[in-house]
Amino acid sequence: MAVSIRGSFQRSINLAIDFYSARNLDSYIVTSKARELIKRVIEIITAEQVIGSSWSITGPYGSGKSSFALFLAHLLGGNTNALSKLTDADPAVANKIKCATTGVYCPVLVVGSREPLGLALIRGLIHGTDYFLASFARHRGKPSKKVSACRITLRDVIQEAKAAKSSDVSDEIVVDLYQRTAAAVHTATNGGLLLIIDELGKLLEYAALYPDRSDLYVLQSLAERASRTGYSSEAASPLLIFSISHQAFDRYAGHMTRIQRNEWRKVQGRFEDFAFVEPVSETLRLLAHAIHVDDQDRLPEDGMAVIDKLLDAAILRPRGCRARIRQHLADTLPLHPAVSLIVGPLFRRLAQNKRSLFAFLASGEPNS
Repeated sequence: MAVSIRGSFQRSINLAIDFYSARNLDSYIVTSKARELIKRVIEIITAEQVIGSSWSITGPYGSGKSSFALFLAHLLGGNTNALSKLTDADPAVANKIKCATTGVYCPVLVVGSREPLGLALIRGLIHGTDYFLASFARHRGKPSKKVSACRITLRDVIQEAKAAKSSDVSDEIVVDLYQRTAAAVHTATNGGLLLIIDELGKLLEYAALYPDRSDLYVLQSLAERASRTGYSSEAASPLLIFSISHQAFDRYAGHMTRIQRNEWRKVQGRFEDFAFVEPVSETLRLLAHAIHVDDQDRLPEDGMAVIDKLLDAAILRPRGCRARIRQHLADTLPLHPAVSLIVGPLFRRLAQNKRSLFAFLASGEPNS
């Protein structure tokens, strides 16, 4: 009997690289947290009155935040494979999003690094418009003139910054370009902009070290602009914003003054907090999908008996999930059921969640 770990579960996600390289979505598991957040997005898109459309996704290392962001970018970007994946997981939610999203969103994907926030946002918008224009021309057979004009302006802004030897772009210019591009995309496809800032913590660390070179106020301005624009206004420019980090904004500003940390809290106050921490049953489901056994007939004959004894002794919350957990434990055999049940909570507390979990599974150490 050969046991292996599917390769797609063993590598981390780089949001920008994996999206533009068209990474296969077949291995992605639509979890309960993913469905919960997608439902919230649908509520925003279908709301008659424009309400906040900015989220701050926080969660520990390796909890699947970037994988969800990659899936969401494909889903709102019109990827039929992503919609099929959601349909398989939750037909009701998939049907709602088909009814809610009448247009295609242009994904603007920013992966944080040690650089000014404004510059990172402009670069992300350039890559996003390049992708959108190529996709639009491929499907419509012609370019989008308004989005093309925005892209020209974006490149001019970058060139001017280089000529002036400036490391940043003013907040006003960044916010204006995002609004203009969102309006242009809406005109072209009835969609809008989807801004996802992954690894925001690195950008915040830079802003904390060099407050004269990078300012968080641009995030506040974008979030406020997003909450004032939507589908119903004459100059519609829908904008959805997701920031992804491991902790709250002000936790990255430990050496700054209390006044400065309070200002950062105010910026985060413009975002709806969403804790991306999956329940134990979801970790088990991921384990079950990751482990591949070439010969099911050679699994231990007493496997189910061991599982039942373990579940009789365990305290499960919620209590009604026993049948589901029992099936997941069966799917993780020949990994011992006690290991399968405890390894998720253990790595959540002592390591990097799913990242450490799959590193453990794929380890080449003896008896690992």
